[in-house]
Amino acid sequence: MSGTRLLIENALESIRQSFEPHRFTAGDSHALAQALHQRFGGTLTAILRHQVDETDEPCETTYSHMVLALDGEEFDIDGADASQRWMEQWPEGEVDKCGMTTEFEFVMVEPSHLPVFLEMHRARCDEALVAQLAQMIASASPEAPQLDHAPKMQ
Repeated sequence: MSGTRLLIENALESIRQSFEPHRFTAGDSHALAQALHQRFGGTLTAILRHQVDETDEPCETTYSHMVLALDGEEFDIDGADASQRWMEQWPEGEVDKCGMTTEFEFVMVEPSHLPVFLEMHRARCDEALVAQLAQMIASASPEAPQLDHAPKMQ
C-alpha cells in the first residue's frame, strides 16, 4: 500500500467513525471527494449512470456518485476501488424489470467547475461539510503536504 493510499485510508476511517457512511453514498460523495482533493490533489471524477432502452437510446441520465482519482486508484467513503464497487450495484448490460440496461460514463470535473456541474445535475455542495471534512482529513493525515488549490465555491 502506497504512503498516500494509507493516509487516505486513515482519513476515511476517521470520517466513518464520525459520520454515517451512507451519507457519502447517498448525496454527499462530492463533498468528500472535494475535501480529499484539497488535501491530496488528484482528479474529481463524476460517475454518470445512463439508463438505456432496448433501442440503445439513453432514457435517463443521472449524476450517480463522485470519487477522487489519484495515482491510478479511485476513492470514496469505502476506500479504494470506488468506481468498480459503485458500478457493481448496477451491472452494465443486465436488463432490469423495466427492460432497461445501465451504462456508465466517467467525467473529470475541474474543481473550479464543480458548482456548475452540480447545478446542472440538480445537486449542491454543503460548504460547511466540505470544510469540516477537510479539517478532519488534515488532522488524520498530518504527514500529507497541504495543497493550495482548494476550489472557490460561489
